Amino acid sequence: MESCKICGQTRSPEDSSAVCCSGPCGGTVHARCATFSGGITLTTSDGLFWFCDRCRRGLRPVANTTQQPDLPELPTEIWIEVFRNLPDGRLPKVRLVCRRWRDIVDGCPALLSKITVAFCSRTAYQKVNPDRLLPVTKASFVSIKRIGSWWHSFGPGLTEIKIEHFEMERFHLIELSDLLGMLRHTPNLRRFALIGCILNGKRSGRPDFRLNKLETLILEDILDFAKYLKIFRKLFSKSPVKALKITWSDSAGYTSAAEPDEMAEMVADFQTTLEELTANCSDIFLSQIMSLDQIELKKLTLIEEGVVDNSLLMDLFEFHRSLEYVDISDMMEFNEKNAPMLIKIGQLLPKLQFLLIFAAQLDVSFLSKTPKLQTFNLCGFEDNFTLIQSSSFHEKHQNLKQLDLSFIEIPATSAQQWFATLPNLRILSLKACILACWSDFLTALESLELLEMLSLDMIEAGETGPSPSPNKPLTRLRYLKCSRFHEISDDAFGALLEVCSSLREVHLECVLLGEVALSAICRNLPQLRKLTMVTCPISDVMENYIRQHCRSLEELVLE
Repeated sequence: MESCKICGQTRSPEDSSAVCCSGPCGGTVHARCATFSGGITLTTSDGLFWFCDRCRRGLRPVANTTQQPDLPELPTEIWIEVFRNLPDGRLPKVRLVCRRWRDIVDGCPALLSKITVAFCSRTAYQKVNPDRLLPVTKASFVSIKRIGSWWHSFGPGLTEIKIEHFEMERFHLIELSDLLGMLRHTPNLRRFALIGCILNGKRSGRPDFRLNKLETLILEDILDFAKYLKIFRKLFSKSPVKALKITWSDSAGYTSAAEPDEMAEMVADFQTTLEELTANCSDIFLSQIMSLDQIELKKLTLIEEGVVDNSLLMDLFEFHRSLEYVDISDMMEFNEKNAPMLIKIGQLLPKLQFLLIFAAQLDVSFLSKTPKLQTFNLCGFEDNFTLIQSSSFHEKHQNLKQLDLSFIEIPATSAQQWFATLPNLRILSLKACILACWSDFLTALESLELLEMLSLDMIEAGETGPSPSPNKPLTRLRYLKCSRFHEISDDAFGALLEVCSSLREVHLECVLLGEVALSAICRNLPQLRKLTMVTCPISDVMENYIRQHCRSLEELVLE
């Protein structure tokens, strides 16, 4: 006697009314049970089929009617690790696949912390059903106004809030009372960003509550900001803020600027915990920051606000020798006259690992004075490219792992000499750079034996002829991004692809693929897994050719 797969009651083998599942399980059930469970699939060639609930969830081709053992269910821990490595935007879609995946995501705080609830409309948040909100920890808003009672239960679970406007229009105005009403119910807030807003309302009096857990505070491009700075100080003065950003741009207008004295006082409120500071900088602000004896910064980004005395900047570096990250690209321009300052910076900051500067002309030999530097970002003029030259190329920079160059001119043979001093470089990015010779650049890449990522955007090359000898392949290179390759010939692009035989992913943007480059992608990249083409003219014939000849390709993205 056999039992029904649904009700579990015995079923006679002679029962002609029994229904057999057309899925992998091949089980039989009572006809009455099949009426209430499972689904029916109709096909034009094979007639009527019935599937039990289990087979219906993972429906397989019905041509395979032989009974197969059920596949084992993966443990929850493994699914969590899989989901943890997905991009943040994929998790909401993962929740919609099935109930189990939904329960896994909802039951894991680490996964929920990657999801942000975005209120994109100015009125959407007023009609929210709290029962339908995910128990997430992040929320973003376009604007806020009279948030309803649902916020009282939703706000306490949030650790991050971002309010950002993209245009300075009147309907983006935020009443101070509405902002305080929102923050009152977020006692666990650790990150708060207010960007591009117009504050309005009475600023007298003290807020009757404090937020004591905030670690990151971002106040950027806020109109009439100076009037409300004291309110923010009172709200967050007791918080262990580690990262503080107070900036304004010229487009936001002069009313968004804050007095340097008050900014320095706000920094003083957090001096025992502050590690990262981004701020508009003046002489007064620098002088007052140096008077804070308890502050120990690790990351500093300064934006020039008027003329700043460079000697004060050097004094600041001497005072904060613990700095590991420095961005002064908006503060000053380096040239032949003040180039010795870079050597002094390297001597004053023995822990420096990241440096971003703006230069008109530069001798890169100063890098030997910053032995722990891992990332160097150099920006030049858009209409007057920086000329890279060096008085000595014999010293190697063992720790430099990432090099980003923008609007830079690299003379012939300089690339070979410079790259030879960077034996451990992993990431190289060139944007709007001029290369004197393309074959010289390919030869220079040979010395970067550990290079893993290469990005080339709007590159120009004086000579794009073939190399006099075959170039050595880049065996460690896994990712290549090429954008706006209008000045590079098809043969030159193909020559680059030939030395990148170990690529796993290629991202092309505004690139016109010719026969040479297309052939190199399809025939010389045997390990290519993903190919992304954004705004690249491509015909159906070319697409089919890629799919046919890129045998290892797992994902082709055309946008």
